[in-house]
Amino acid sequence: MSAKSHLTHVLRQNLSLITVKKIPLGVTLQVSFTPGGIHDSFDFSEKELQAGHWVLELIKHGYVIPFTKEPEEEELENNASVKNNQQVAEEQVKLLLQQGVLRKVSVKPHYVNPLGLV
Repeated sequence: MSAKSHLTHVLRQNLSLITVKKIPLGVTLQVSFTPGGIHDSFDFSEKELQAGHWVLELIKHGYVIPFTKEPEEEELENNASVKNNQQVAEEQVKLLLQQGVLRKVSVKPHYVNPLGLV
C-alpha cells in the first residue's frame, strides 16, 4: 500500500470518529488536553505518513518565527477583557499552570504579550 493510499485509509477511519453537534448557548464543555501531545505523533508521522522535513521539525520544535532581527523589549498591557474579569483570568491562568500549558519563570521575558479572554 502506498503512503498516499495508507494516509487516505487512516483519515477515512479516523474521520468516521468525528461528530459535529450544535452546542446550546450557555453549555460548558470539558475538553481533555495534553500539553505537548503532538510530540506523541512524531514516530507515526515520520514512519507511517512519511511526513516531510518541515512537518517533522514543526512537531519536534514547534513553529519557530523566522525573525530578521530581535524584537524590542516590551511589556504590553492586558486587554480590557482581563481587566474587567480579573477573577476569571486568574482562575484560567491557574488551570493552565496545572495542565502544564504555562510555566512560571524567574526572569521576566524579553517580550510580554497581553492576556485576553474570549
